[in-house]
Amino acid sequence: MEDEIEQTEAALKLTPKHRHSILNKSSRRSTFLLQPQKPSEPPIDNPFNSHQVNQQLKSEYESIKSINQALEGVIEDFEEATDKIHLFSENVSQTYKLLNIWAQILEKTQDINSVLEDNNWKLNSRKRPANE
Repeated sequence: MEDEIEQTEAALKLTPKHRHSILNKSSRRSTFLLQPQKPSEPPIDNPFNSHQVNQQLKSEYESIKSINQALEGVIEDFEEATDKIHLFSENVSQTYKLLNIWAQILEKTQDINSVLEDNNWKLNSRKRPANE
């Protein structure tokens, strides 16, 4: 119980003076604004707070709302970046496969070229192994 009182007193020292009355014994904050019926509606003034406190809480609400929107934008950007990284990875994989195919084609072309340049090769002779 003493620890809880000490925590409440410590919280009171760190809390702005206009909010001291809203801390209860368990140091949990009470509801500042009444919850609207529809989430899209702005919060309703708490009749137990002064007009000035309600206005400050509304401005804090708007600030938090804009921070949330900014964070949602950042999260969307991260998701988009993740998608682009996966696409880039797939493109690298496809490029690697195409490069292997190209290397095989080049190797076959060199083999054919060496056969054509070989003066000892006869038209009716058996096929020469590609790696000779």
